[in-house]
Parts: sequence; C-alpha cells; structure tokens
Amino acid sequence: KDKKFYFRIQFIPKEEVVFKRIRQNMFFLIDRSNSISKEKYAMFKEGVKQSLDYLQPGDRFNILVFDKEISSFSIEPSDWNLDNVKKAGQFLDEQEHGGLFASTELYASLGKIIPKDVAKNEVNTAILLSDGDTFLSLDQQRVTIKNWTSFNDRKVSLYAAAAGKGNNLALLDLLTSFNKGRLAYVDNVEDVSRLILSVVGA
Repeated sequence: KDKKFYFRIQFIPKEEVVFKRIRQNMFFLIDRSNSISKEKYAMFKEGVKQSLDYLQPGDRFNILVFDKEISSFSIEPSDWNLDNVKKAGQFLDEQEHGGLFASTELYASLGKIIPKDVAKNEVNTAILLSDGDTFLSLDQQRVTIKNWTSFNDRKVSLYAAAAGKGNNLALLDLLTSFNKGRLAYVDNVEDVSRLILSVVGA
C-alpha cells in the first residue's frame, strides 16, 4: 500500500519526420528620442541589422523608428530575403538620431504593429528597443498599458531590450509581461547587439 514506484517514458522521434516551421513575423521598434544617447541608438540599429540574418525564408519583418513621429521600413511586413535585408540596412543607415527636441510617445508606435488578422500558422513578435521614457503620468501609463494590452489581445508577443542607465525598467517589465514577452537588460551599452540577438532567438 505504501510502496512507491517510479517509471520513465522516453519518446524517440523518427529521423525522417520533418516538422513544419511556423512563420515568424518580426517587428523591430527603435526609440530615437532625446532620452536615448546617440551611442545607444547606433547600437540599437546595429543590433537589428545583425538580427535580420537570423530570420529565414518564409518569415516577414518590419522596422519602425520612432520619436514623436514614426518612420517605417515598409507599410506592411516585408518578406525575408537578401534583397529586403539589404534595403532594411540602407533604411536604418538613413535614420538619424532624433536630436535634442525629439520627444517620445512610446505607445503611438505600439498601436501600429498589431495585425488585423493573425493566422494560426504565424507567430507575431515585436522587440521594443527603448529606455521606456514617456511624458505620460503614472496613472496615464497604467491606463494606456491596460488599453493596449486589451487591444493587442495576445496577438503580438512584446519583448523589450534596454541597456545602460536611465531606463524605466518597471514600465518595460510591466508592458512586456502583460503581453506574452519579457524584458531583457544589460548594463553595458556595447552589449546591446548581443542582447537583441538573444531576444530574437528566444
């Protein structure tokens, strides 16, 4: 009656079985407002360039650079191919830092990435590269996060990558944890590229 028994089940997949890969829709959102240093902004862009090499044929991507306005690589997500990766690199090279008077409205960019229809065979992931700075009050931040999370309705998994000092980590952590993602952080700004690659491969 009191005896305990242990057992193990081992599953060995057949070598000839090929699992169908789920298409990735990857969105990169880069903050270039005045609270982001030029060094950090340059690292953000370089990290995105390197990350594009890790996508595969069949995947799609888009890049949105924002301060008080938004510049996007394409209107709709672009198919991943060598030509579009090259064009994306050129797009990033052309996107200058926002400068001293470029304010941030973080949530304006988030509203642009939610797809109207999400197919069952697709995964939608957004990587937010920002310090989380916003001119909204604490109460406004809470309300906006709640509203965006409800509007997102788990369509997009939101991750954030932050580095160095002066980050609103609490806001970024709250925003990502409510939307099937997580916050990734490094102390050294020079490690941003590695950080972004770790998120892409998450």
